[in-house]
Amino acid sequence: MTIERFDVLIIGIGEAGKYLAWTLAEAGRKTALVERRPIGGSCPNIACLPSKNLIHSAKEFGFAGRAKEFGLAGEPLANDMKGVLRRKQKMVDGLLAMHIDRFRTSGTELIMGEAEFIGERTAEVKLNAGGNPGRLGREYHPQPRHACGYPRCSWTRGSEADDTY
Repeated sequence: MTIERFDVLIIGIGEAGKYLAWTLAEAGRKTALVERRPIGGSCPNIACLPSKNLIHSAKEFGFAGRAKEFGLAGEPLANDMKGVLRRKQKMVDGLLAMHIDRFRTSGTELIMGEAEFIGERTAEVKLNAGGNPGRLGREYHPQPRHACGYPRCSWTRGSEADDTY
């Protein structure tokens, strides 16, 4: 079991978690964020944005179906659901790449796993598939105490096997 120390450990990538992690890491705090999956949270991967993407395609199809009302003529309109899904997946993939890049550039360490507090300022992280968290951050060097005076938090990690995401 490896013990690592961080100034800040954030559990959960949601909107608040990721921005807090990026901001604190860029401010010089040794920061880690633990997330089960997916990277970026539910909104850009399966909920808000993909749904809106599909709804937008449906609206465009509806407008195109009314083309004659606006004096437009053309071939009969057909729905290409595979194309709609490809467009949505391209958006999701782009958002994933943006999130990974932001973790790298901010210096936040993204750890794919599940965290549980096991003591005061101590969390145990069970890595996804028992593997390596896939370090996305830069090399870290010891940081002085927080300006607020709190000592660093620490967490323990189990297996060192590779993990993919």
